[in-house]
Amino acid sequence: ITEFSAENLENWIIKGQYKSSEKIKAPSDVVVSPRVPGYILEYILKQELIIINNIEKDDIPDYLRDFYLNMGVKSIIGVPVKIEENKWTGLFLASYENYQYWDENKIALLKSIVDQIYIALQQTRLYEKEKQ
Repeated sequence: ITEFSAENLENWIIKGQYKSSEKIKAPSDVVVSPRVPGYILEYILKQELIIINNIEKDDIPDYLRDFYLNMGVKSIIGVPVKIEENKWTGLFLASYENYQYWDENKIALLKSIVDQIYIALQQTRLYEKEKQ
């Protein structure tokens, strides 16, 4: 999960990540073009998915391709996650070993997971508010 600063897109924070292997590179392990966070944020704010089935062949900007290739990513999907009104983040899943075709079933499953994350965040916020 990634958090962005609207004032300075270069200041993005990885709030949480899971790597199935220590061999996998994370965004913090590679050089990031300052345009990458802006590209990602644009999709998140429009509440659109980022779907890249083949990093090498899909029609994406070179700086984004280089960023993902430097991490060894073959395919990636990013889904906007609503944190609260007018506050968004993104959940990203990357495939490092195989090219992944993100079909409608996989997308629907990921969206339902994101919906559950949103509900959990709202419940946590309500609980914290009650405690005050």
